Amino acid sequence: MALTAAARRSRSGRRARFGAVAGAVGVRAVGIGALALALAGCRGQGRGNGAPAAWRDAGDAGLVADATASTATGGAGAAGPPGPATVTIKVHWPDAPASARASPGYTPCHTPRPPRARVHTLHGVAGAMVVLEGGPAGAAAAPPARDLRLTVRDCALEPVAALARPGAAVEVQSQDGAHVIVVEHLGQPWQGGDGAPRAERLARAHLPVVGHTAAVTVDAPGAIRISADRADAAWVLVAPHAHAGISDEIGAVALGEVPPGRYRAIAWLPPAAGQPAVGGSAEVVVAGGGAVEAIVTLAPAP
Repeated sequence: MALTAAARRSRSGRRARFGAVAGAVGVRAVGIGALALALAGCRGQGRGNGAPAAWRDAGDAGLVADATASTATGGAGAAGPPGPATVTIKVHWPDAPASARASPGYTPCHTPRPPRARVHTLHGVAGAMVVLEGGPAGAAAAPPARDLRLTVRDCALEPVAALARPGAAVEVQSQDGAHVIVVEHLGQPWQGGDGAPRAERLARAHLPVVGHTAAVTVDAPGAIRISADRADAAWVLVAPHAHAGISDEIGAVALGEVPPGRYRAIAWLPPAAGQPAVGGSAEVVVAGGGAVEAIVTLAPAP
């Protein structure tokens, strides 16, 4: 059947459009094939280098290879020697009797006397002297000394327990009238020994008026007892080295920069309110870095 000129033109147009579509599909197929070949090449390159199958590209493999090389040559990933740790000593007295927790009465100023011990609800004891002994020789040099001031007012010395360094000046100031002050050195009673520690008088001073201050320099490490007329004694720990302190209100003291080693933590609560001192110790092992905790349980001397 003969085609008219219009029919021949319509069929020619349909052939042209079909050819264009087929060409476009062919281009897309070629593009997808090239992308697949490229990805296959990357995967093959990663496996060829010994990379695990989970790695998806050479970039990851390159980063891992760089980090491994740094570790092997002692770079940023190399393990160094163990560093110092922060050791927290907790002083507990779970068997403290009721008489040690209560006020023993009133002062001449008609104010309550402090109890023999300030025991937290979780058994922590405030005001204990804590010393960490042992470890590398010479590793705990004492920091520079700072002067310490105590005050006497209303028949009480404050603070009742404090820390000082050798060479510091311990000052006592009157804030309410005339007082007589006595300062004594009792050695290092936390090390034990037979009987009560021997007291060596360092100074005796008269504070005649409000605001008058007396000072004494403490050079030898040990326990310092400061007495005032009509007041219970206050105590100062002159630290033998940097790893010593006074327990806080919950019975803890944190000692920083403690090198690796084996230590003995010693806690000593001075006598007060007519009752004797109590003490205790615990072994502490510092492997290096991080934080270490130890509990020292107080008990009366046998």
